[in-house]
Amino acid sequence: MTTVGWSGSDALLGVVAATLLVVTYGQWLYRSRRLGRLQERVRSRVAVVRELIDSFARRIDAHSEFEWIQPANLISDEQVFAGYDTERRLEGLRDLLWEALKDLASLEE
Repeated sequence: MTTVGWSGSDALLGVVAATLLVVTYGQWLYRSRRLGRLQERVRSRVAVVRELIDSFARRIDAHSEFEWIQPANLISDEQVFAGYDTERRLEGLRDLLWEALKDLASLEE
């Protein structure tokens, strides 16, 4: 009758497996602690941003009762956008005219 025992390779495999488990558990602990610190930093930063937004909203509410009057020499947003749109359209027309002029010049050659 033969007895089943541990061979040298079985013992080595068991040591490697146990070492791997210990190392993996250590890495998991390190990462979970690091993640906890990161979550705490993010929570505190979100709280700061939330407080800034709330304080800004209170200031807007406090100043909303005053009507701002636009100075006569200050152009409105609509005028700025209309001017930009006009410049963009004129640039497009210049490009089309230049292309047409080049096409006409090529026909005469």
